[in-house]
Parts: sequence; structure tokens; C-alpha cells
Amino acid sequence: MAIVALASSTASSSADTWPFNGLQPDGGNHIYCYAGTVPSTLQDNMQSAINYLYSATNTVTQLHSSCNLSGSGQTDMVWMNYVLGSGQYGGTRCDVWWDDPYADRCDRFRAVVDKNFIDSATSNRENQYTKTACHELGHTVGLAHYDPMLPAPAEGHDCMRSGLWADGSAWTRTYNSHHIDHINAWF
Repeated sequence: MAIVALASSTASSSADTWPFNGLQPDGGNHIYCYAGTVPSTLQDNMQSAINYLYSATNTVTQLHSSCNLSGSGQTDMVWMNYVLGSGQYGGTRCDVWWDDPYADRCDRFRAVVDKNFIDSATSNRENQYTKTACHELGHTVGLAHYDPMLPAPAEGHDCMRSGLWADGSAWTRTYNSHHIDHINAWF
């Protein structure tokens, strides 16, 4: 299964498809871990995104100190850092589907932030790390991209807006009310 590129886009958030690419989260606690490839500086930005998700939505998050990847039902999301290529700041894919073929639910996501590409693309690295982490985390709870060339949706921009937005604006690290409603309905 291909990694979803940050640069791709679909529609405005008020018309976005939920869940994203049929990748429904399991709806329980969102248990995450950091793979060995994630430097502590990047983990801080990933943790900021997790903390925001927990405080702004009904989602309960939990850190596994090590990535338990044996079988299904262990870890919901594995944070990773590696070079994606093709101008991607990050990507998310489903690594383990639920055993029930009719469930259309992902049991374990891989969320990647490409630190090297972000480092080469902007001098505001910390802001883009957090924006990308918020964006990829959003995919793991069912959110879709929206086109950065379209006007802001009625609810305002949020981190699901694709592309490089490293200016540190509040919207780059938050979800708008439309997306929060999607998340809360699921969790």
C-alpha cells in the first residue's frame, strides 16, 4: 500500500470525505509509539500534536514506551522518520488491517515525518515539524487533505491543509470545528 503524500489534495474541509481513503481508525484508545528512527527533537513536535488531539477531542491517547508490533491490537500508530522522496513532508499508511475483512478499519498506522526534507525546505523547521505531525496524526483518526489553493473553509484552515506552512500560525497545529466533529463522532 502506498504512503499518502502530504502534497496531494482532494476538496475543502467542509466537503471532505470521511474517513480518509476508507482508513477508519479502530475507535478505541489511540495507542502510539516512536520507532527508533525518530530523534528526540522530532518526538517533541509529534508529542505536541498528540497532546493537542487529546485536549481538543474525545480521543484518548496512550504512549507505549516501545513499539509492540506483534500481531494486531497492540499499537495503533507508529511514528517514524525517514526519507520519503518526491517532495513529501510526511505520509501515513495502514500497515495492519483488522482481521474482519468487512470492517474497513486500520489496526495499525505508520505515520512518517521526513525531517530531512523539511530541514531542506524551510528555515522554520520546528513549525513545519509540528504542522506535519498534526497533519499525519489527523489521517490516523480519519481526516482527509484539503486543497491549499482553495479559500479557507467556513470553519477556517487547519493542519489538514496540504503543503508547506511553517509560519507558526495557530491553524497549522490545530483542527477546525468540522474536523473535530468528525473525530468526536468516531471516538
